[in-house]
Amino acid sequence: MTEILVGTKKGLFVLEGDAGGFEVTSRSFAGEPVDYAMRDPRSGRVIAATGSEFYGPKLWVTDDPRGEWEQAKGVELPEGEAALVRLWTVVAGEEDGLLFAGGDPGVLFESRDGGFTWSLHRPF
Repeated sequence: MTEILVGTKKGLFVLEGDAGGFEVTSRSFAGEPVDYAMRDPRSGRVIAATGSEFYGPKLWVTDDPRGEWEQAKGVELPEGEAALVRLWTVVAGEEDGLLFAGGDPGVLFESRDGGFTWSLHRPF
């Protein structure tokens, strides 16, 4: 069985299937833009990046995309700096629980707990 996570302007769709076809098995964030979604291959956890012109970008975490999502903490830039516009990607690091999220304006966030809390990575 293959799983595909599809982020759209109208939410996140999870499709499951095989060569015979795919079907939508869940939908989350109805009516909200989802810029990126990934399943961590180590933990199975799903991380989704949503973008709102009013609330700004957010990262969300769940072990089951059919269930409840938890908003991640720490996804923000310090006061007085440029506003966080969008989160473009999330990738797994080499260590268990290590994730990186990249966004605009040229920022990198790091999580060491599988996506629940994030800190701004400042080596740039």
